[in-house]
Amino acid sequence: MEKVSNFWSYLSSLQKGSLVTALLGFIINITSTVSSGGVTVHRNWSALILGILTLLLGLASAPEALRSPEHRNEKLIALIIAVVVGGIHIGRGFGVF
Repeated sequence: MEKVSNFWSYLSSLQKGSLVTALLGFIINITSTVSSGGVTVHRNWSALILGILTLLLGLASAPEALRSPEHRNEKLIALIIAVVVGGIHIGRGFGVF
């Protein structure tokens, strides 16, 4: 457990926010389904909004993660997680996954 708490303490506020919104995207669900003329459109609005927010927060923290001489690996891991999970949430929001 000590390694997780150390990992968390190395991150900036933007990176912490991106990881929290990434987690919330799996917990909160606000969906809508519309059928018209045999075409069904499914939207998960919470996944879409939280995915966009996760992606934006992760990308906003990118300059710091790339320039940081201390704990660079931890910050890059958080950046990669934010970008990948944000993209997954956006796909889920549009009904791709």
